[in-house]
Amino acid sequence: MKNFQLNFVSDKVKLRLIQILNELEHHEICSTQRLTTVTKNTARTIITDINYLRDYLGKAANIISSKQGYTINIYHAEEYIDKKSSILEDEPLFVILERMFFNELLSIYEWADYFHVSESTMIKYLKSITKEVQAFNITLDLNPVNLIGSEADIRYFYFAFYYESDITPHTVFPSIAAQESVLQISNQFAAT
Repeated sequence: MKNFQLNFVSDKVKLRLIQILNELEHHEICSTQRLTTVTKNTARTIITDINYLRDYLGKAANIISSKQGYTINIYHAEEYIDKKSSILEDEPLFVILERMFFNELLSIYEWADYFHVSESTMIKYLKSITKEVQAFNITLDLNPVNLIGSEADIRYFYFAFYYESDITPHTVFPSIAAQESVLQISNQFAAT
C-alpha cells in the first residue's frame, strides 16, 4: 500500500499490520529493528503482529523468521492481496471516502452513529486528513461530510487515492458499461 493511503488509516493496529506487510514485500529480509523503526513500536509488539499475520494469512503466504530477520513467501498472490486489502475493510475514512464518491453524504453525527464512536472521535478522524486533502486544494466540510473544491481537484484526489495506490475493499471500479464505452472509443481511435 502506498504511503498516501496509509495516512487515511485511523486504526493503529491495522496501520501497523499493513506497514509490516509492505516492508516484507519490498525487502528480501526484514529485521525486527527495521520493523520497529518503520512502525514506531516495540520489538514485542512486532513479534505479536508477526504471529497474528502468520495465522491470518493462512495458506496464502508464510512469514519465516531467521537470525537475520523475517521473510515472506507468497504462495497464492490473489488470495494474499485479498487478505491484505481486507485488513482495511471497516476502516472509517475509507468507507466515508467511498460513500462521498457515490454522493451518499452523511453528517458527522450520522457517521459517528454508523461507526459506533463519539462525535469527537469522528471529528478527530476527519481532522487527521485535513493536510492530505489540502494538498489537492480541497477542504473538508463536516455537515454533511463532503469534499469541497473544484471538480478537477476532487477528481485528481480520488485518482491518487484509488488508482495510484493499492487496491482496498473500498476501491471504486468503473461499471462494465463504462469500461466497454472506453474500449469502443479506444478501438475507434486505433482504427483511424
